Parts: sequence; C-alpha cells; structure tokens
Amino acid sequence: MTIQERFESYEKYKCELEADICILAGMLELSLPEPDGSLNELGQVLKQIQSSLDFVCDEQIEKRMEHARMRLRELQMLDFAIKSRPQRQREILHGLYVRRLSWKELEQELHVSQMTISRDRNEAFKALQNDFDDW
Repeated sequence: MTIQERFESYEKYKCELEADICILAGMLELSLPEPDGSLNELGQVLKQIQSSLDFVCDEQIEKRMEHARMRLRELQMLDFAIKSRPQRQREILHGLYVRRLSWKELEQELHVSQMTISRDRNEAFKALQNDFDDW
C-alpha cells in the first residue's frame, strides 16, 4: 500500500475505529462518554475498553479489539508522519486528509496555488514513502 493510499484511507480508518469502539462498548455493556473524535481521546477510550477485557473471554470481542488497535496504530502513524513534515507540507496533508478540505478550500486557506499544493504534497509523499518502507 502506498503512502498516498494510506492517507486517502484516513477518514475510513477513523470511522472504523469509532465504530469498533461503539460496538465494543455495547458488547461489553460499558457506559462510556462519547469521544470527541481526536486520536488522543479515541486512544483513551480504547484503553478503558481494554481494561474491561481482562474479565472477558470472547473470541469475537478479541478480534474486534485487535481491529480497533490496528486502526488506532495506523492513524497514529499517519498523524506522526504529518507532524514530521515541514510546516506547509503539514498544513497540506492535514488539510486534505484529516480535515477533508477540497483543493480549492485549501488553496484559499493557504494562499498558494493548486500547483504548489500538488508539488508539496507529492514531495511529502515521496519522503514519507521512504520512511514507511524503513518502518
């Protein structure tokens, strides 16, 4: 999977993680506050759920929990990848894939051309693909 494909899957992964958390809470009959959607908050809720699993032996719950952990790790890696880039590349990656802005919205927000956005995004992908291959 290319780094671009991973970033394009960011929203899907986040939705899957949120769904896993809701399903797990229901399966375990836990009353948890609804997370605000940030990765830190989702990670904290997942830890709370994990602490409840010490008393449960259910293969279906374990598989769902493993899927949730996998999605959280993927999102954390992408978040780390964004933070490792120079300022404008961070803004572009975060705007396009986390905030889901259109190219036009990002162009207006950053006051740069679509060509600049495309060039910086491609430079970021090239550098990050090498990093991901090493990881």
